Amino acid sequence: MGAQGHEEEELLQLLGIHSEDELPPFSIGFAASSSSCAWALPPELYCPITREPMRDPVLAADSHTYERDAIEAWIARQQAAGQQATSPLTNLPLAHTELAPNRVVRSLTATLAGAWDACAG
Repeated sequence: MGAQGHEEEELLQLLGIHSEDELPPFSIGFAASSSSCAWALPPELYCPITREPMRDPVLAADSHTYERDAIEAWIARQQAAGQQATSPLTNLPLAHTELAPNRVVRSLTATLAGAWDACAG
């Protein structure tokens, strides 16, 4: 099993789901009907800065996930103005400006995109 498959399995375990048969119809953001797919991307997969779906999600020191380019630009603007970098959501100072990839969000986004492609087929 590859790394992505392991992350998906870990996510399902965290949610208490042991097989795909246990998934509620709307739990992963889409539902297939006889004529179409109703699609609703979970709000947690949208960047709070850009309000667009995240493609390269990273975890910042405030424990929130952002699109990499958006949070890097946010931090750079503050540092260029001689200010300490703050959280876009809380306005509190960030303890550091290191960003860590959020692999679970990336995997979930990829899974949902694949599910949408299969549904819309």
